[in-house]
Amino acid sequence: DKAVENKQFQIAAEIESNMVPLKEAIESKRPMTRTLLESMIAEVEKDIDDALARKAYTECAPLQQKLEELIQKRSGLPTISELEAAVKKAEQDIADAASRRDFAGAAMGQTALDDAKQRLEEAMIAEGLIA
Repeated sequence: DKAVENKQFQIAAEIESNMVPLKEAIESKRPMTRTLLESMIAEVEKDIDDALARKAYTECAPLQQKLEELIQKRSGLPTISELEAAVKKAEQDIADAASRRDFAGAAMGQTALDDAKQRLEEAMIAEGLIA
């Protein structure tokens, strides 16, 4: 920012080009969460809008591809509320199976419940909601 203020645009461009790989390296070390994914999507959308405003259409195609790749990852990264709903559904499935005396179904439901709880806990830890 200081380089831009001082109209040292070449230095600003060099700093910016060095920051991109650093940002990518930092993001690759953080666990991917839905919140992080949504912030990455918003950043790419902002970059597309910026490129469009500058009429830099050649920059838009790779950015659009990156945006589409990020959007596809949404299904693999459910929100905390979606994970909580999966836990409740698994608990209900177990109760229903047990009431029908379908103990094999209840056992399968317990496995699904354990998996849902683990995913929820991992997501909450990654989001910093629990330690």
